Amino acid sequence: MVKITLLLSVLSIVSIVQSHSLVVNYYTDANCTILSRATASPEGCSVYPLPSNQNAKGSSDVSFDGDIATVALYNGGTCSGTSKTSNSYNTTGQCISANGSFYRAGENTTFSVNPGPSDQITESWGGSTCGAGYVSVSVTYGQGCNQTACALSGEIYTKGVCQTTGVYALKHGTEPSSAAATRVISLILVFGIVAVLF
Repeated sequence: MVKITLLLSVLSIVSIVQSHSLVVNYYTDANCTILSRATASPEGCSVYPLPSNQNAKGSSDVSFDGDIATVALYNGGTCSGTSKTSNSYNTTGQCISANGSFYRAGENTTFSVNPGPSDQITESWGGSTCGAGYVSVSVTYGQGCNQTACALSGEIYTKGVCQTTGVYALKHGTEPSSAAATRVISLILVFGIVAVLF
């Protein structure tokens, strides 16, 4: 019985080591019932080259502290120092009114409403091929979808993606957050205990 319990504990910890994202759903009404768009930003520090100078780096950091998530952008590739922009979100799942819009936010591994063929997915990347330096992704629901090539948009590169079947998988950043590191350490400790007992 003890062995079964330990195995179940290991499996539960393995599941939480999976990379999470801050998912924010935006609504057109004050009751948060009519979903219009969503964004997802990976937990931890994401480092990417700046299009204006591929030798320079920018970084974005998503951190969770209790019921508050913060997204901060930095000059430099270390997610440290003074951020150039910072936004905080209430992640209790309540309908929140902020800056003229309404949202619900939480930590997840998928979008709350999976995008389909009539929804526009826009991925943001630091790299010019949109294959490295992942930053974030957004979905506009019900407005149709156009598949577009990777192109420069401001300080980042974006590309349009259409999801015709299956679940859209959220990507992860380039550096682990402290929370993710803690989960990995917990996993190693549990595996060590199981190895001794078995």
